[in-house]
Amino acid sequence: MKHNLTTHAAILTALLAVSARAADSGSLFLQNTPEADWPHNRIGLSYRPGFNISARFQNVGGAMGFNDPGPATSHANHNYDDGYNRVDNSTGGNAGGFTSYWGYKFASQVPGNDTIIMNSTAPTVGAASPNVNGDPQHGFELAYNREFGHHEHWNWGLEGAFGFTDLTIRDNQNLPGAFTRTSDTYALHGITPPTPPPYNGPANPSPGAPVIGDAPTRAVSQVIATGFRDFEANVCSLRLGPYLELPLAKRLAFSLSGGLALVYVNSDFKFQESAAPGIPGQLLYTGSGSHSDVLPGGYVSGSLSYLITPSMDISAGAQYVNVGTYSHVENGKQAQLDFSNSLFFTIGVGYRF
Repeated sequence: MKHNLTTHAAILTALLAVSARAADSGSLFLQNTPEADWPHNRIGLSYRPGFNISARFQNVGGAMGFNDPGPATSHANHNYDDGYNRVDNSTGGNAGGFTSYWGYKFASQVPGNDTIIMNSTAPTVGAASPNVNGDPQHGFELAYNREFGHHEHWNWGLEGAFGFTDLTIRDNQNLPGAFTRTSDTYALHGITPPTPPPYNGPANPSPGAPVIGDAPTRAVSQVIATGFRDFEANVCSLRLGPYLELPLAKRLAFSLSGGLALVYVNSDFKFQESAAPGIPGQLLYTGSGSHSDVLPGGYVSGSLSYLITPSMDISAGAQYVNVGTYSHVENGKQAQLDFSNSLFFTIGVGYRF
């Protein structure tokens, strides 16, 4: 065992000595190398996680399938999630303030006090979730640098980069006040609703068809939305701009760059929501679909690189990217993805030639 340890230590020492000798063959970024042999190109590959990319889910004007309770007046059509009270075909419509053209779905709508309650729930226009994110969002970047100017104390050139980020944001928070519930109470005037429900009354009054009052007493409340909102996207980015590289110490340099940024987003957005507390028979609000768009903007980047060999380096850096906001709308729900203050960090390797 001791003999094996001694052998392994000797081999490791020899490898380190060879590596050190190879690294010492050139000083920082080959500044002693003849200019004809100076590497003017660099290709780098980096792991690039994204942070501070947030989404906001918002209702921008209703959703599919909701019923219109109409005005809180008599002689008007009222439609609900669990019934209806409409203008019948009697002389003048709803003669005497009564209608035969009504219906209900559930026994729980009849509380036993000579009334019947009907409910309609609809999304609140403008209701929105808090900003949510799924930091970090994982990705990679492939960069190319071309040097155009070389000085004893700095180098400058042009860089271009392609990045890819696999973005996923999921929100399953309850949203207070995201739905408005209208509850209308109608007088039964002593009649007993036909049982068992559901019951659907006729538009044309007929003998034996019960009639009820057509003037609702209305109550409106804000209720919670439960469900989920899923946003997934493939995000491709392009960066192009000048860079300046400054030696800091032997083998160590700092690079600063900035310029144009373009981001292409191809997203899938789906949601399912319902109001809570729920009412029997209430519809779920659902939707899904795909969308894509290109966002222009800018970036600023800074990185440190350490030269391992005359042609290989390792690097780490940070990028600030601002390309504004991306929007995706499905069935009246909007997902807004905010790239206005996004941060990306990079760690990778580079090859100079």
